[in-house]
Amino acid sequence: MELRLRSVHHFRLQEPAMYEFSYEVQDAPSGSDFGHREQREGDAAWGSYEVLLPDGRKQIVDYQADQDGYNPRIRYEESGYPASKGAGGPY
Repeated sequence: MELRLRSVHHFRLQEPAMYEFSYEVQDAPSGSDFGHREQREGDAAWGSYEVLLPDGRKQIVDYQADQDGYNPRIRYEESGYPASKGAGGPY
């Protein structure tokens, strides 16, 4: 398969970016439990993402990103799920 870029179009946005999204995945057979939420207004975005770790804790990252950079705050919560069995987790 060959992919070629024939032309590039440059355009200028007339309005600042504004959006909001979120998703969550919880699949007990595979042990997957993660999600992400984000909002953006102009040059600033903020939100959080989380993932269930193999030791049973949930890692949560709250963040803000703007012209000054990416600023995360990382925290952990007990999830109520047991730790996964084996070194590779449930996979």
